[in-house]
Amino acid sequence: MRLKRGEGDGKHIGAYEIAIVRLEKVLLESSHVVKRLESKLESLQLVKYNLNIDMMKRDEALKEKKAQLEGEAGKSVQGIDIYNVLDEERSTMQNMEDLLHQGDFTEESDAFANEQASKLNSLRTMVNESESLCGNARKRFR
Repeated sequence: MRLKRGEGDGKHIGAYEIAIVRLEKVLLESSHVVKRLESKLESLQLVKYNLNIDMMKRDEALKEKKAQLEGEAGKSVQGIDIYNVLDEERSTMQNMEDLLHQGDFTEESDAFANEQASKLNSLRTMVNESESLCGNARKRFR
């Protein structure tokens, strides 16, 4: 009977060894999972660090831009007032129109105006002839 008991104990010892091997395998897999999670945690911490650096740089850039805009705003108040410039330009144009309507045109200016009118008429005639020729050419190709 002792042989049978010994054989039974051997079966129990084999079962325990199998259970221990399974536990070791699970622990090994768990350690691999933990290592992967640790590496992911490190990469996330690196990303967080880089984002913090980017935020600080952005904040510094915003402060610089804000200071620059405030400086420019102070200069523009002291600088040229655009409405005054536009008013001056309007008055200058009004003065030029008044001068044109005041003076009588000389014979030279009348001759120049007539010459330009005749050139304009001849240009219109050439354009009309050109359009009619192109229209005839289109009809032929259709």
